[in-house]
Amino acid sequence: MESPWRTLGPIDAVFKRNRWRMILGIILLAGSLSSPWLLNRMFKPAAPMPLTEVRLLNERAKYEIQLCTEEFASGSDGYKTNHYYLASDGLSWRIVMLSEETAKRCQPIIDYSYGETQIAPLPVVVEGLSAAIPEQLQEYALEVVQLLIDENVDMTSLPQEIGAMMLVEGARHAFPLANVMVLVGIGIAGLILILSARANIKNARMQLIDAEEGGLYGQLAEDFTKAAYYPSFKLIVHHGILLETGKTLRIVPLSSILRLRCRRRFESFQMPMMLLQVQRTEEPQTWTTLLSARNNSRSVDEMNRLIDQLLNEVPTAVWIDEETDA
Repeated sequence: MESPWRTLGPIDAVFKRNRWRMILGIILLAGSLSSPWLLNRMFKPAAPMPLTEVRLLNERAKYEIQLCTEEFASGSDGYKTNHYYLASDGLSWRIVMLSEETAKRCQPIIDYSYGETQIAPLPVVVEGLSAAIPEQLQEYALEVVQLLIDENVDMTSLPQEIGAMMLVEGARHAFPLANVMVLVGIGIAGLILILSARANIKNARMQLIDAEEGGLYGQLAEDFTKAAYYPSFKLIVHHGILLETGKTLRIVPLSSILRLRCRRRFESFQMPMMLLQVQRTEEPQTWTTLLSARNNSRSVDEMNRLIDQLLNEVPTAVWIDEETDA
């Protein structure tokens, strides 16, 4: 059975707004989690091109190894050791950086290349990304080229023999860090929306339970269409009850108010704030903030109307006229 409180439009609107916030949060969170998969499905990388046809750096490439030298250089990037070989597809020579596993697969080709076996093994096709050849690696490669291919080659003519790029086996395009950060931010924003909306709905339900136990529904529902509404504050005052219908719901009986005051608070780099504070019978010595709002002309007008109505709703409340800033 639908709660009678839902017949009061502003209260129902609080629940609807937070449900939409939750739906938006779920969409953002789901989108951030599924985006890498969707992008990969929508924009599948092109098939690798032969390394000899690649003209740009960091492009997907492949190379068919029919002949291969022994490892002529190695280096570490701090995570793993890189092994460099000079390989041929039968028509050209190129530098390839191979993993230890692929190097083992190429061992029969290396043996055949040096004449240790007579039967040509099957070629090995390696895939990865094209990369520039570091100058020091070119110097090492030059020694191998002069020894095995053409002793007249020098640094100037070396690119004609081994090309301008090498193949880094197994390398893949990494998802850009900036995109990762954006997706993480979207996911966090979605999670915050979900959690805050759930908290707001839970708080609103608790407010309705307390109000129901206090018998406030009938008091508030009577002539509800005539209730005073303050749009700047999303606030309704009616029959001695203050109803806040912003992000969450707050139902405050006004009968316990003893004293009332409005103070101004100035914060750096922000507009000055107005604080409507009250002392209640439960804690007569403590000022609690009933409402805070920006100190602009519209809010000031509505605050003055609100104060007048509160004093009319609670004739016993005492207005404290202070100029002291909070």
